[in-house]
Amino acid sequence: MTIKHWGLAMGLSNNSRRAIPGPNHLAVKRACLAFHQNEDGKITLVLPIAMLIMVLLLAFLGNAGQTVVQKIETQNAADGMAIAPATWLARAMNSVTAGNHLMGEETAVVVILESFGGPELDHGVEFNPVESRTLDGIIRGLKDLAPIRGGYGASALTSADQKFLRTIVDYVAPDNQQKAKHKAFAAIYDARMTLKRDLAARLMTKSFANLGFLVPPPFGYATAIAAFGVHAYTQVQIVKIVFEWVKLDVLEFAVDKSKRLKTDLLEKNFIPKLAEHSQVISGNKPSGSRGGNSGGGAVRRALQVGLVNLAIEDTQRHLEEAYNVKALLYPLTRTLKLPIEPEPAPSLRPDAKPKEWGSDDPLTSQGEDDLSDLMEDIEDNKSEVKQRIIAEKREMLILEELQKYVDERLKNENVERDERRDLNDEKTEIEQAKQDKQKRIEKFEKELAKMNRDQQQLQQAVNSLGTLPKVSGNLTISAMPTQMNYTEERYSQWVRSTYPYVDAFRAPLLSLFDEHLPKSKMAEHYTKWSNRLTLVKAWQFRSGYRLKYQKGQVPKATWSRSRNVKPLAMYVMKDSYVKQGKRRDRKGHELWTRATKAGREEAEKQFTILAMAHRPYKPVFSPKVYKDGPEGIATFAQAIFYNANEQTPAAIGAKEKNQAKLGWDTLNWDPEFDTPEWGSDPQRTAAKWPWEILKEVRSLDSIKVKLNWQAKLMPVTKTRLRPAALANGALGEGKREIGAAAALFDGLVSH
Repeated sequence: MTIKHWGLAMGLSNNSRRAIPGPNHLAVKRACLAFHQNEDGKITLVLPIAMLIMVLLLAFLGNAGQTVVQKIETQNAADGMAIAPATWLARAMNSVTAGNHLMGEETAVVVILESFGGPELDHGVEFNPVESRTLDGIIRGLKDLAPIRGGYGASALTSADQKFLRTIVDYVAPDNQQKAKHKAFAAIYDARMTLKRDLAARLMTKSFANLGFLVPPPFGYATAIAAFGVHAYTQVQIVKIVFEWVKLDVLEFAVDKSKRLKTDLLEKNFIPKLAEHSQVISGNKPSGSRGGNSGGGAVRRALQVGLVNLAIEDTQRHLEEAYNVKALLYPLTRTLKLPIEPEPAPSLRPDAKPKEWGSDDPLTSQGEDDLSDLMEDIEDNKSEVKQRIIAEKREMLILEELQKYVDERLKNENVERDERRDLNDEKTEIEQAKQDKQKRIEKFEKELAKMNRDQQQLQQAVNSLGTLPKVSGNLTISAMPTQMNYTEERYSQWVRSTYPYVDAFRAPLLSLFDEHLPKSKMAEHYTKWSNRLTLVKAWQFRSGYRLKYQKGQVPKATWSRSRNVKPLAMYVMKDSYVKQGKRRDRKGHELWTRATKAGREEAEKQFTILAMAHRPYKPVFSPKVYKDGPEGIATFAQAIFYNANEQTPAAIGAKEKNQAKLGWDTLNWDPEFDTPEWGSDPQRTAAKWPWEILKEVRSLDSIKVKLNWQAKLMPVTKTRLRPAALANGALGEGKREIGAAAALFDGLVSH
């Protein structure tokens, strides 16, 4: 372009154009008109402004989007910070509950084994109580009276019966004092005493049956047949007694071989380690416990702080790194505790035994019942002999009257010779008849006297059963702790965890005893001792007391504490058990279960977690225009851990046959089924051998457990935020945010 054209392009005035030389003024005019009509270049000034606005808008949108993303991420972090600890706490509650059940189940195994032979079998105690010695003397005294003997052909069987009975007596009631000593007590001892009483009664029955052979004919034939029947029936019963005695020997041998499993593995190691399980999880040490400092540094810290707290700390660090935030929890991680506590230790204040404790009076055997019936029959037989003697004497009187008449006739001189001869013959016959009658009377009287003597001798043997000691000689009775409070113990968490398993484990055993040990009444004895030892073993673990035997002429049992044995405790919900009172259990009636203001606040305190996540705010664009937020981004979340099982508490102090259905508990029995309390009627299932029991009991509904502690997010509440604000001195960087949120809570909540 020439200089002229540049001038035109620059919009010069007409005067200026005239000063510029040019040949064609018309061309210049057309060029000027074209320039004014051309719109190219008008946006030049608007574009920078528009661009600036767009840049500012994009920066605003970018920063706004970044803020939203950061707020979402920070809120996600806060949600994670709240739900993660609540989940850990729910898992911990399920773990504590499972630990309680394992402790109860293993304690039940101990009870099942110990109920057979008592603690005496574990301590190697051997003793022959007065009760057993007395029965042995009665049995040995009857072995010569009981064999079948007498008339009607019974004497032919005497020798074989004597050998049989002597073998039985020497086995059941040996004369050797060492062999006669008992090693197993509890249920096995009671079963043996029942068999000995039954054997003594059976031998007495055979001895009384021999009296039936003394009854003279003709009605003696009936009594002799009855006596043979009694001997045959009693012989069968004696064989059954011996078979059961052999089974008890086998059972005693098996239990004796398993005592190391019970004492060394379960009582001394496994159960104490299970009891430490909840302490490791919660870091809450039972009062009086001296453990918790063994092991390496990690184990020691877990015992002191709590495994769940360590898990929450690790989760918190992971979430802080993942979301690039600083997180705070309320309660603080180091002060966070599960809402559980060790169950209070036994008070050691004894009380009266409950009726479910059972009686130690001897059980009457079937043989004693049969003996009493036979003694009534003997009296009937004696009455018949007496009636026979009376009848013979009456006939004797008739003969004497007849003889007097004959003598009077013979004195008459007018009697003819032939009649006199007949009268003399008749007189001779009468005298012979009188002699025969007299002999029969004497024989009957002798037999009656013998029956009376034998009956008196046998009656002394029967009465000797009444001379047995009124107190059972079972040593396990004296091994029951006198310091135990029965009411307090039966409603303890340990017993409530143990008894359902005891009831389930023994159910097939009781049916087995009914089938194979009916004469010894083993099922009744075993039920009584398993009930008792459920309380005793729970008390033993909880108190720290251990049984010791002082061996001597009469073994003496004492309970005492040992420095090497620490009391154990199951963990229960806070305030579920008070420290004093006859009934210390308050399950389902804790403060945090009540629909009061204090109850709701306590529930929120025990079962909710408040979390805050903080992230510094930095704009992506134009930091000079969009200033940094000095407080950054702070978000809050709250979570609750809870149990979803049914919650139907029983009245305080109620004596129910089944445990209350309580979800907010550290047992969590399945609420669809009934779980028995201690002392309820024992259940029975199909008879099973020991190796089949575990398979059988797993199908029982009474020991089904439903672990159901869960966690979920919930709205942040003022009642949780305000205590956190009051405690914010310990929250460090979160002090300002939590304080502001608490102050502005009502204005922040819009829905």
